[in-house]
Amino acid sequence: MITINSYGCRPAPHTNSDATLDKLLDAYAAADAESSIANKRWVVEHVPFVQADQMDRMAKLGVLVSANIQGFIPSENVVRNVGRARAEHRAPLRELLDHQVIVGTGSDWPGDGPNSMFVNIGFYVTRKAKDGKLSGESQKLTRQEALRIATNNNAYLTFEEDVKGSLEAGKLADFLILDKDILTVPEDEIGSILPLATYVGGQKVFARQGGGF
Repeated sequence: MITINSYGCRPAPHTNSDATLDKLLDAYAAADAESSIANKRWVVEHVPFVQADQMDRMAKLGVLVSANIQGFIPSENVVRNVGRARAEHRAPLRELLDHQVIVGTGSDWPGDGPNSMFVNIGFYVTRKAKDGKLSGESQKLTRQEALRIATNNNAYLTFEEDVKGSLEAGKLADFLILDKDILTVPEDEIGSILPLATYVGGQKVFARQGGGF
């Protein structure tokens, strides 16, 4: 199944299977043959079962991935449909990055998934599902890689890397003050990190009661 989203006027279809992704990449390649899409940052959403040859095609076309945390919420339905090995291979971000595909992550959450980007980051670093079991251990990312996906890369997906995505002179001062250091806290605690304060454009818009800010 393909569901069409868009980033402005750019396509961002949701794809649920590798067969569907093949058809979508065929369409992207046909468009590219008429007029290059290499720098247009066309997006594919989720691609949970993406394969290595498809990663190569995306890298060649300049197609970006907006990923999610498929695999974090255990689903025996998925296991029955595709087998446990493929089910645990969902969201293979390690392989996508190794194939030079630019990946971002967002809040298009599964049904009972928690609405916290730190859960995404914690899952990418530990590959531990909600039940505590490993789900695709070979796909682990470093903390720095996971942070980059959630910040710099997300800005790149929307052509906003010059104004946000990192703390630099001349960019928007959008940042959080956290209750734990995401680079040193034990891996299993990353998903439970909470903001003490939120700043947008340098102005405080949220402060947790008793947080000190």
